[in-house]
Amino acid sequence: MIFLPFRRATILFPTPTDNEPDKRHLFILITNPKEGEVLMTPMSTKQLRSDTSCVLFPGDHKFVRFESVMLYSHSRIEACEKLQRGIKEGHLVAFGPLAESV
Repeated sequence: MIFLPFRRATILFPTPTDNEPDKRHLFILITNPKEGEVLMTPMSTKQLRSDTSCVLFPGDHKFVRFESVMLYSHSRIEACEKLQRGIKEGHLVAFGPLAESV
């Protein structure tokens, strides 16, 4: 599979914890590549004290099953080549892009 890193692309990324070693979060690429890197932010199911500045609802993306929020405090910059390699090797899973309207 060829993955093109661009704004609105989504990647299922491993985020293991001690209690959930297979846990994953969907990351949304927030920027287009610049100097071979992108800014990406994970989303998570909305909790009582969640930052609600950006809420996604079921139907906004095929991965979203519950009200979800962006975890801006966990944003990170990643090399495009690293993301493409991770998808090619099967460590990461590419999902369809988030709709422009969302």
